Amino acid sequence: MNRFEVLIKVGPLRSKGWGSAPDAILSAPRFARLIQIVWSGCGDEEDFGYDPVAVQGSTARRAGINQR
Repeated sequence: MNRFEVLIKVGPLRSKGWGSAPDAILSAPRFARLIQIVWSGCGDEEDFGYDPVAVQGSTARRAGINQR
């Protein structure tokens, strides 16, 4: 597995546009530390970092389904 120490991201975490990044940057990181430089008032997308496993697990818990 290719792993590195620091990832520097300039700008907010977005899934579309020029400064987009894959959701896996948060859900399956290959770095030890993320340094993010953002402009004041320019936030990340609310739903950035979609992890289908985490969403599926939370849906199952709300439905009362036991997962193994």
